[in-house]
Amino acid sequence: MATEIAELALVIDSSEASRGIKRVEERLKKMADKADVETKKAQGAFQRLKKTIFSLRGALLSIGALAFLKNAVKQATDFEKKMAEVNTLVSDTFAFDKLTKSVEDLSVAFGTNAVEQAGAAYSVISAGATSAAEATATLAAANELALGGVTNIETAVDGLTSTMNAYGPSVGTATSVSDRFFVAVKAGKTTVAELSRTIGLVAPVAANLGISLDEVLAATAALTKGGIKTSIAMAGLRQVMASVLKPTSEAAEASARLGIDFNAAALKGKGLQGFLSDVVTKTKGSTTELGLLFGSVEALVPVLALAGQAGKDFEQILEDMSKSGGASAEAANKIRESFDFKFAVFREGVNKVIRDLGKGLLPLLSELITQITSAAKFVKEMQRHSKY
Repeated sequence: MATEIAELALVIDSSEASRGIKRVEERLKKMADKADVETKKAQGAFQRLKKTIFSLRGALLSIGALAFLKNAVKQATDFEKKMAEVNTLVSDTFAFDKLTKSVEDLSVAFGTNAVEQAGAAYSVISAGATSAAEATATLAAANELALGGVTNIETAVDGLTSTMNAYGPSVGTATSVSDRFFVAVKAGKTTVAELSRTIGLVAPVAANLGISLDEVLAATAALTKGGIKTSIAMAGLRQVMASVLKPTSEAAEASARLGIDFNAAALKGKGLQGFLSDVVTKTKGSTTELGLLFGSVEALVPVLALAGQAGKDFEQILEDMSKSGGASAEAANKIRESFDFKFAVFREGVNKVIRDLGKGLLPLLSELITQITSAAKFVKEMQRHSKY
């Protein structure tokens, strides 16, 4: 509605400005002649709006005032609407104003649309952030991950929050999780987007079994390096864990015969790498024995791969995970050197200025809408009574 009012009342190119404003003034004056106080308020609001517009007229005419003002109002209303949605999720103690400022600051710093940033903030809070500081930290890490990983913020937020919610505080900060994602991307044939979309398949089960994020990501990277798709690697690892959590009767018999501790306690105690190494050693890599233990083909894919070259890659990548600090910042900084990124930052800086102008106009437009609505109701009431 505000945009339509702006289009109607803010026609200020040199030929139409006077006529457009004059027409509105004439209509209001006719109603004002009836001595209605509400109409007078509407006329006063319009005069204040006209004064504001004409004070900007010289600067705006040269760049197409109507399109400029419509864009300013639209940007302001779109952002305000999205942040209002975010506000429905938080309490009075959340420091919502600080979050709003952080969202706009991150939009400029990373050259991304402010509404997109607000949508990502909504997802962060939906995932469990309980304060503006916590939400901002996660959102900043997601921006860094998205930038360096060449993906969108929502995807990065999904990957980080799924991981952090599954593992809890023990997994570390959002930045440290992001760093480990990048080590996996660098070592394997996978992407941040693929990891973010599939980590939720494995993380809850792995966390329950005490298998570290480092091991999950290192195993996934090693498997993808050998040509296995990320989604298949993640699904396979989940099935490996599920097979150990609830072994079949065939698996129980085979493990007893081979002297393998094939249970959740052993997997938790040895870790994924140690557990699989023990299984492969005691089965001598026999596909028949491994088939009895793990059952499904889905689980056998990662087990057999990790019994070979992927197992060696797994060990190396796992070692690299311990030195992951700063990996996401390093990747993002390389993107920051590009002209495309620099232009995006410039563009969003300009958009913030335009949006701030729109925010300044919104109270005036809101008052004008209120007063015109009141005046219209009065006129309608007069017309109704004039019939009698």
